[in-house]
Amino acid sequence: MQIAQKLTQRFAFAADMLSHIENEHDFLNRIIFSDEATFHVSNKVNLSTTVKNPHAVQEVERHCPKINVWCALLHDTVIGPLSLLRLL
Repeated sequence: MQIAQKLTQRFAFAADMLSHIENEHDFLNRIIFSDEATFHVSNKVNLSTTVKNPHAVQEVERHCPKINVWCALLHDTVIGPLSLLRLL
């Protein structure tokens, strides 16, 4: 998606979020930010957000041990990290 695409919707979303922040004192305390990554035994890391960049090159490791790690932030609390070992 190009930056200029859906500019009206992006502006409306930003204005709506600013309105919530101004009118609800605990609004930002109820938002969860999360991310995940896959770590391979070969020292390669695949971040889920890199898929969104069409110009990024992403190497794929097949059939090697790896671990997925997920973590989130909620106000002043860290949720995780949670991990899942994958052999395939």
